[in-house]
Amino acid sequence: MLLNKRRTYEIMEEQHLEALIATTPENVYYTSQSWSPTHWSLRHDVQVYVVLFKDEAIAPVLIMPLGNVGLAIDALAEGYELIPYGTFHIVTTGTKLEGWSERIRKIIEDPCQPDPIDTLVKVLNERGLVRGTIGIDERNLTDDHLNRLRNSLDKVELKPAYALLKRIRQVKTDEEIKRIRRSIGVIEAAVAHSLAAARVGVTEAQLARELEKAVVAGGARPLFTVIAGGQNSAYPASHPSDRKLEKGDILRFDVGCRYEHYCSDIARTAILGEPAEKQRSYYMAILEGEQRALRELAPGVPVKHIFEVAVKAVRQAGIPHYKRNHCGHGIGLDLYETLLVAPNDATVLEEGMVVNIETPYYELGFGGLQVEDTALITADGYTCLTTIERDLRSVPV
Repeated sequence: MLLNKRRTYEIMEEQHLEALIATTPENVYYTSQSWSPTHWSLRHDVQVYVVLFKDEAIAPVLIMPLGNVGLAIDALAEGYELIPYGTFHIVTTGTKLEGWSERIRKIIEDPCQPDPIDTLVKVLNERGLVRGTIGIDERNLTDDHLNRLRNSLDKVELKPAYALLKRIRQVKTDEEIKRIRRSIGVIEAAVAHSLAAARVGVTEAQLARELEKAVVAGGARPLFTVIAGGQNSAYPASHPSDRKLEKGDILRFDVGCRYEHYCSDIARTAILGEPAEKQRSYYMAILEGEQRALRELAPGVPVKHIFEVAVKAVRQAGIPHYKRNHCGHGIGLDLYETLLVAPNDATVLEEGMVVNIETPYYELGFGGLQVEDTALITADGYTCLTTIERDLRSVPV
């Protein structure tokens, strides 16, 4: 299961919540395992809710458009109640139906509320939630939605809960870790495949296409692809161009994919031919900073300490003017999850968190160097989930 139930109910108890409602696509998927493509693509225009109750004797509820229920029937987590709203037309005839089709028929032929907010209010009222505090993921609701809820639940306090759900998601379940590992494995294989095609005269765009083909072949979907050569590598979010690689170029990969909705994000650097002295020495400095930061990972360590260690190590190792706004981030269903390895983040690491550590260096006229890895915080330290070598690579020319 994706949902960290123990952590969820501990935080609900801490916040004195009678119920917790997810509304954004990421949080709906996390809490129910139900994925709706229209919800992910249209967001505010499509309303989907998951209601978790403090009283665990009350079954969690998934509220979604009638036209989407076919996606939820087999994927919905065990023990959840599915309640549709709205109208949708699927023809049913006298043909005998079985299995999935029969279940769909029963749902679409039952009358349901036309409106999502009315449906949500009805669900809460029928389960006795007429007073107290309810946490609601406010990010996918318009002001009109929230006002209607407040007017319909006048004795209920609605507490913003998007940040609470992000906090719950910080500590991963075994299933989440499994998916992140697989996502990393796919992108690592794709980087290796793309690097094998690198040579003088090949364009950044050609290497990007090779990488993305390998991602799809691995059963994942491309998330972002930064493959930059030469001076283009100095631009952090460079788009792969038709520029041809030249001897001596830095070739920087900062890439990621999604596997079953879970993200990967890794960075590696290569040189077309033998590295110049500055390329080698500066890369060794950022690598030392990343390695020192990784070694500090453990439960109880503030992430701002990790940042300080990384920056100080890079400076001492050979780039005295090195500066960064952050040296890593949480990762999971979102590419950047709550937790930024930065000087102003008060997060303290916990067992089960998954963290990316990176120490990029960008210099106009020179290029960009980057190494980035993903680590799982364990009881006695960390486990690195990335396995591809971190050395500065030399591409034969």
